[in-house]
Amino acid sequence: MHPMMTRRHALAFGTAALCAPALPAFAAPIAYRLDAKRSHVGFGVQLSGDTLTGSMPVRSAELSLDFEQVANSRVSVTLDAANTRMGVFFATDALRSADLLDTAKYPNITFRSTSVRQGPTAAEAIVSGNVTIKDVTAPVTLTTVLTQDRATVGQTNPELVMVLRGSVDRETFGITAYRALVGPRVDLDIRAAVRRA
Repeated sequence: MHPMMTRRHALAFGTAALCAPALPAFAAPIAYRLDAKRSHVGFGVQLSGDTLTGSMPVRSAELSLDFEQVANSRVSVTLDAANTRMGVFFATDALRSADLLDTAKYPNITFRSTSVRQGPTAAEAIVSGNVTIKDVTAPVTLTTVLTQDRATVGQTNPELVMVLRGSVDRETFGITAYRALVGPRVDLDIRAAVRRA
């Protein structure tokens, strides 16, 4: 578990009792703005049997959250693929190259939600949507948890962190280079710090 998560408590999307200590009750979706400096996408791939990790900045996000009717929530995220970084420089260069993400031509990756529903626990939601990589769009489902630092409970506009996790198959987007070395699955860990707009 990420260290940040040990200091935070879960806020339920659909359970008013859990939302009440941190947020006032709202009867409609509320727009949130992104803190880009405190937001990023972590990802991992299998490289010759080992896990190689990297990160990608979040360029922008549009969030509309409804804590009473989770299905009314919407999530839209644009990632800064051109500034992708991995743990070793040659992997960073390879990932940005035309063989893989081709970030000179496709500097952004986008995700747009199509539906949001309550997850298996009160603190979780299942976000389905479409991700676009290199002009190829495919469906993806992400498990989402919204958290808040305990120190901000009671503030009129506390910072929240939305954590979205899931995976995509890179070959779905035509990214097939280095098959002998790199597995097709890319695990995602998106963290977006937001406040009410």
